[in-house]
Amino acid sequence: MIEELASQGKMHLLIIPISFVSDHVETSFELDIEYRHVADENKIENYIVMEGLNDSELFIDALYDETIKILDK
Repeated sequence: MIEELASQGKMHLLIIPISFVSDHVETSFELDIEYRHVADENKIENYIVMEGLNDSELFIDALYDETIKILDK
């Protein structure tokens, strides 16, 4: 996808790892090292990886609310 976006002239990428709710070594290695290398090879000017939700208060509150809904059924 990075190569395809670069071929379309997209030079600024914000990577949002939506499949994971917390940062971990495997994902960090792939996104921060392997894919950053691909971005560099394709002359991407800005390659930014967002942090996972981790301990975001809003995220924790949402998890709590959803858990309580399930437990109340």
